[in-house]
Amino acid sequence: MKITDARSIKLTQGYETVVDAADFDELNQYKWYAYVRPNRPAYAVRMSRALDGRRIEIRMHRFLLPGVEVVDHRDGDGLNNRRSNLRPATSVENQRNRGKSRTNTSGFLGVSWHKASRRWHARIQAAPGETLSLGYFVDLVEAARARDAAALVYYGEFAVLNFPQPGVRSI
Repeated sequence: MKITDARSIKLTQGYETVVDAADFDELNQYKWYAYVRPNRPAYAVRMSRALDGRRIEIRMHRFLLPGVEVVDHRDGDGLNNRRSNLRPATSVENQRNRGKSRTNTSGFLGVSWHKASRRWHARIQAAPGETLSLGYFVDLVEAARARDAAALVYYGEFAVLNFPQPGVRSI
């Protein structure tokens, strides 16, 4: 799909979301607003009523993929709602492609300073509750590259890397 096949929908707070031209008319009939939280992606959301009368929130990406429990944005941009950017995921897969934590001090994913050894410690969460040590490194970049190699093995298409590679999201 060409970028020209995309349209934007204005949201509240000066935000806008990008959608496929084929979805524009259906989506644009609703009033969407920007759901924004500090240090998190913004999302396009609308309110609706459940059958019992309760107000419920509907996120645009879930509206576009009905029946999918968890929808992931490939590029990490919650306002890029083109279908080519949306994919079904498990909650574990969706957590794997987050960016750096706001408490990160090394500047790289999966790398922290280990005071006792005076080295950079590279780690990765291989499975829920299972963190693997990838080693201790004198060089910060070497530690970050070790984490990237492990991310490709353990996270596959959901990997987010410290260093850019074609077709893989990086921080």
